[in-house]
Amino acid sequence: MVAKEPRMKHKAFALAALLLILASILFLYYARDNRHFSCLAQYHVQNEGARANVLMRFIFNGPSGLVAVDGEFVNAAGRHKIISRKILFEVERANDHYLLTSKAIIPSAFDEADNVALSRLLDSFYTHGNRPAQYQIHHNGKGGYVFMSGNVPVMFCAGS
Repeated sequence: MVAKEPRMKHKAFALAALLLILASILFLYYARDNRHFSCLAQYHVQNEGARANVLMRFIFNGPSGLVAVDGEFVNAAGRHKIISRKILFEVERANDHYLLTSKAIIPSAFDEADNVALSRLLDSFYTHGNRPAQYQIHHNGKGGYVFMSGNVPVMFCAGS
């Protein structure tokens, strides 16, 4: 009976160590998932007769990220222009609050949009470097994300 007692202690210790390792793996997986994700959103906005219809692909990679913006801009006179650019950004995160700061705006050769006119429809984050965009980003449980500004949903971004 005395010989079995040390074995039970070893089994209990091994079980506790295994549970601790599994809990650590789960914690690291979910912490990484909140900082490393990508999603695709359709964004439609209009103001003073002008409008923009774009697809935005957000890629969050820890402390940095990229958003590819592709679509069209229609000015008040009805003239269509192509929007095709990438915005490199840095991310500061506190829980579900994300502060994105644009670091570089990289237009493609096809981008025809005028930044001044476009800035009437989109945050300056999408048109100028070193500009902030602040969102609350909530995982919706179905693979997508809801981007909110204050209490207002701004866009739904489908996980990809």
